[in-house]
Amino acid sequence: MRISFSKPYQWMTEITSTKRPADIFSEVEWLLFSPFMIHKFLSMNTELLDIVNYIQCLNISDKRQLYTIYRELIPVDKRYYPYLKKQAMKENNVLSDILKDFFEISSAEMKEALPLLSKETIEIILEQYGYDKKEVKKLMKGI
Repeated sequence: MRISFSKPYQWMTEITSTKRPADIFSEVEWLLFSPFMIHKFLSMNTELLDIVNYIQCLNISDKRQLYTIYRELIPVDKRYYPYLKKQAMKENNVLSDILKDFFEISSAEMKEALPLLSKETIEIILEQYGYDKKEVKKLMKGI
């Protein structure tokens, strides 16, 4: 029985629940097997982080071998593995400039630090700089 893979995440179903042998898949199906994506999907399950980290360190280049190792090591699991993307934050130069002046850091450091700041902290800083509630809301739009 052949399966036609139209999406790379279908390999996750094979690894985590179906668990069929590697030799039944066609060459075309193996073209859709992406070790990077498999590692990424599996690493989203915190229970599997140690296994995924260890296997990534082995640097296995053969797709069939990697599939077989994961198929044998990963328990049967019907869990949904979403592909999480970091939510892109809109760049707000005025807000960034105010905050980098407040913390006395560079623009690059501010880009890294901004996601770590709570909205309440940013509001307090903006109020210290004399911005009213309406201006604070406008500056914080997109955060």
